[in-house]
Amino acid sequence: MGKCSFCGKEELLPFRCPYCGKYFCIEHRLPENHNCPEAPARTPLGPAYHPHKDPYALTVPKHKKERKEKIIGVIQPYEEHFERKYTHKNHISKTKIFTVCFVILLVITNFLFWKYYYAKALEISRNQGYEAGYAEGFKAGFSATGYSIRDPTFSEALQFLKYDQTDKNQYSEDYTCWNFAADVKNNAFKAGYRCGLVYIEFRHSAHAIVCFNTTDKGLIFVEPQYDKIVKVEIGMDYWTDNGFNVIVADETITYYAIVW
Repeated sequence: MGKCSFCGKEELLPFRCPYCGKYFCIEHRLPENHNCPEAPARTPLGPAYHPHKDPYALTVPKHKKERKEKIIGVIQPYEEHFERKYTHKNHISKTKIFTVCFVILLVITNFLFWKYYYAKALEISRNQGYEAGYAEGFKAGFSATGYSIRDPTFSEALQFLKYDQTDKNQYSEDYTCWNFAADVKNNAFKAGYRCGLVYIEFRHSAHAIVCFNTTDKGLIFVEPQYDKIVKVEIGMDYWTDNGFNVIVADETITYYAIVW
């Protein structure tokens, strides 16, 4: 039981003012109802708040105390500032992610362009240039320089031998198998084909023919004196085993080499 310090009314459980420390009844418990001399001054936004005088106020650690900033004359709590600040950061992060994705997409697009479109265009231009130069070489009478020399197909090799006139020459002491082979090789070079000179050793003599490494049927040997495809193997009789009606004593192949 206690008495109200303002009106003297007895109360079973009087209220204690957190500012002046006196006890009051339920009607005068508020500071403004008992004209509390210790109450804080009022402001346009209401009574000033003093956490250290409020027995029910929670203790806030120093590193988490509320920070305030003045914006157009209004006190803005730190929480609002914190939210606005990190919302801006999230916006920047999204912008960076978009930029990185755009750059990666651009790099991939350029890579695909160079790999497929540019490479295809380069291949087409090379083929067209080669065909044009090859055709001009034939028009000029096999005057190709040989810079675009290549291995022929089997049919191209036969076509070349058909139009080549080296087999029409007569064998003599001044024009031997070496001359036949050299002329065919030179004519093939002028036509743009790679041709090899084949040196063959027999047991008591030697011989020269040519060969082509065709792209579809592999290596073929050609006897330039007759434009005939022949077989060359160690131990075989060159003339007899290839069906030539030539009487030569023991022309068994003991060694052969190809000079491209």
